Amino acid sequence: MNHLVKNILKNLTFLSIGVLLLWLAFRNMKMEQVLSSFRSANYFWIVTAMLCGVFAHWSRAMRWRQLISSIGYRTSKATSFKAVMVGYLFNFVVPRMGEVSRCAVINRKDRIPLDKLIGTVITERLFDLIVITLISVGIYLLQFAMINEFIYEVLPKGPCIIEEDVTADPGNKTGLYILFALGAAFIGVLVYLYVKNPSDLKGRIRSFIINAFDGVKSITKLKSPFWFIVHTVNIWLMYFLMAYLIFFSLPATADLGLAAGFFVLLLGTIAIIVPIPGGIGTYHTFVAIGLTIFAIDCPDGKLYATISHSAQMVMIFVVGGISLIFTTLDQKRTKKESIDEAPTDTE
Repeated sequence: MNHLVKNILKNLTFLSIGVLLLWLAFRNMKMEQVLSSFRSANYFWIVTAMLCGVFAHWSRAMRWRQLISSIGYRTSKATSFKAVMVGYLFNFVVPRMGEVSRCAVINRKDRIPLDKLIGTVITERLFDLIVITLISVGIYLLQFAMINEFIYEVLPKGPCIIEEDVTADPGNKTGLYILFALGAAFIGVLVYLYVKNPSDLKGRIRSFIINAFDGVKSITKLKSPFWFIVHTVNIWLMYFLMAYLIFFSLPATADLGLAAGFFVLLLGTIAIIVPIPGGIGTYHTFVAIGLTIFAIDCPDGKLYATISHSAQMVMIFVVGGISLIFTTLDQKRTKKESIDEAPTDTE
C-alpha cells in the first residue's frame, strides 16, 4: 500500500470517527432548535471572540517570524501571517497538513529551505506543548475534585452522546462502551500505520528528536526573547478569551466563570489535537460533556460548542481564504517577474 493511499485511508478513518461523534451528539436535537439558538445568540461576543482568534494567529505568525530570523533568514510580517492562516485553512481539510502548507508558502516566497522551516514549526509546537501542560496541571490543581468527578463519574456514562433517559441509570455502561470503541479504533489506526513498519517509526522518532533539538537551540539565538514570551502568552490568552467570551452569547452559559473558560480551553485543545479534520465531532462532544460539570444541560452545551466551533471555522475560512488568494497572487507575480528578468539569447 503506497503512502498516498495510506494517508487517504487514515484521514477517512479519522473523519468517520468525527462524523460518528457529531451524529451521536446531535441525533436527538431538532434542527429548528439549533437554528433558533443561532438567531437569538448575541453576536457582539461572537465577533469579539473571532477577533481575538485573529489576534492570536497574528502573535503566532510574529513568534514564528522570530524563530525564522534566529536561524539566519528573513520574511515579512505579512507573509508570515498569510502563511499561518493558509496553514490553518488546510488543517480543516487534512489534519497536520497546515504545518507543511505554511512552510511551503514561506519557502516559495522567500526561498527559505523547507527543512529549516519545519524545524522552527516543531520548536513552536514544543512551546505550545509546554504551555498547555502548565495549563492542564494548573486546572487540575485548582479544580482537583471537579476533574476527578469528570474522569471517574461523568465521562464513563457518556453524557451528551447517548439518550439522557439511558444515562440516568447510574449502572449503565453504554457510554463507556462507546468511548472504549472509539478509543480502540483510534489506537488501532495508529498501530496499523506506525507499528507495522518499525524502521519507519524509529526514523520518525529520530528525525523528530534531531529537529526538536535544533529548534530548541534556536531559542538561544533569539534577538528579543521577551517578545517571544509575550507572543506565546498572548496566543493562549486569546485562545482562552475565544472560549470564554462566547459564554456570553447564550443565556444558558452567560453565568459561567473563568474556571469553565479554562476547562473548555483544555478540552477544545485536546479535541483539535486529535487528528480529525477541524476537530469536527470531537470538539462538540468533548466540550458538551465537559460543560455538564458546570451544570450545563447537554443540549445547551452542544449549542455552545456548535457556535464556538462555527465561529472559529468562519474566522479561519474568511481570513485564511483571503490569505490564500493573496498568496496565490504573490506567487504568480513573483513567477512573472522572474521570467521577465531572465536573460534571453540574442543572435
